[in-house]
Amino acid sequence: MATALFIIFFLILGDSNIDITDFSAVSSDVSSAPVIEQLLLFLPPIGLIMAYYGLTVIQGTIGKGENGEALFKLGMLMFGINVIASVIGLGGMWQAQAWVGASGTNIAAIAQGISLYSGMIGAIGIVLISLAISTRDEFNNLFAYIIALVFLVVVILSIIGMTNFTEDTWKIVNALFGISYIIISLWSIYLGLNMWKRA
Repeated sequence: MATALFIIFFLILGDSNIDITDFSAVSSDVSSAPVIEQLLLFLPPIGLIMAYYGLTVIQGTIGKGENGEALFKLGMLMFGINVIASVIGLGGMWQAQAWVGASGTNIAAIAQGISLYSGMIGAIGIVLISLAISTRDEFNNLFAYIIALVFLVVVILSIIGMTNFTEDTWKIVNALFGISYIIISLWSIYLGLNMWKRA
């Protein structure tokens, strides 16, 4: 789902000519978007909530004191913060930009700040969750380590995006985020199939 949403929002519906560091232009673009595009903006937070639920199902298979329990719990807490912040930043604040248009410069800046910072926290959570899963015999350890490495890169990119405020940097960061969405989607499918086979 994350992969499909990335393709829809950034490759098909997104305006590649807009400077993503020009928050006035970003807010104007959101407000001038067709109604269907604005409605589609409600989907990413819903997708994250579904992902969180799926991870709670996996967490339920790890007994108290078993390998990976503590790491998984901490990772879930951090990923949960990302989900809540995404609902606020991507859901609520993007909708607010649609209402106010170009005057929503501050709202757009806050939404981007929330997105980058909560994305970093969520990425750390995924690193911890994947390391916890790597300790479990019922899952593919190599795949879990790859996910941990990819999201460690996402953490670093989020920090770079917050500290190096340039259009070129943000374009690179957003493009690499897209690759991480594809990888996490594949991992999610694998985890779901694994759980289904063991049910």
